[in-house]
Amino acid sequence: EIVRPERYVGTERWGGDWPETLHTVTFTQHGDTTTVTQVVRYPSKDARDAALATGMMSGVERSFDLLDALLAKVR
Repeated sequence: EIVRPERYVGTERWGGDWPETLHTVTFTQHGDTTTVTQVVRYPSKDARDAALATGMMSGVERSFDLLDALLAKVR
């Protein structure tokens, strides 16, 4: 589902035994600043905990840091 320019909802599957997850990304405008909120829903707490144990949060944080740096250059 895409609601431009406010929201994106989609599913992701890493393959193998990893379960499908539901991702919701919202974009909220505050003057010249846009806040991006990402929610990932796992089918169970165990699936969520397994994903967190991979260290994926550091990858997510790094991706947003890189995006922030890129956007600072194009403003």
